[in-house]
Amino acid sequence: VNIGNGSGSTFVPNALAVAVPSLSAGGSTSVTVSIVRQDGTLYTSPVTLNFNSPCVAAGTAAIQPAASATTTTGQATVTYVARGCAGTDTITATTTVGTQSLSANGNVTVAAATIGSISVQATPSTSTRPPVIAESTA
Repeated sequence: VNIGNGSGSTFVPNALAVAVPSLSAGGSTSVTVSIVRQDGTLYTSPVTLNFNSPCVAAGTAAIQPAASATTTTGQATVTYVARGCAGTDTITATTTVGTQSLSANGNVTVAAATIGSISVQATPSTSTRPPVIAESTA
């Protein structure tokens, strides 16, 4: 059993299929993984896949609908959503089939967010000292 993307003669081992590898800040993309038999056909027994990345672990990206997906078709697709992540993030899908541990990776590059405007707000002083009053004796 192998993990990657595609099947048959188009199977690419150990690589996730990332639909849009370059995202704008806050963007999203689908990520697909395939589990295939040695002959290249899709593995149709139940398999649970776990997805993670440095940005997902840091809370600056998310995997939807969940970071874990179970498939009986040999393929699973999740959505990667950038939520503050910037730069290259390596998404990893892992699973165990029998006693065999499998993993595949895919990269997504997320553009840094641009600042649209900066707002400055003054807060009144909270001093409890009474004001000083100057007197003149002219």
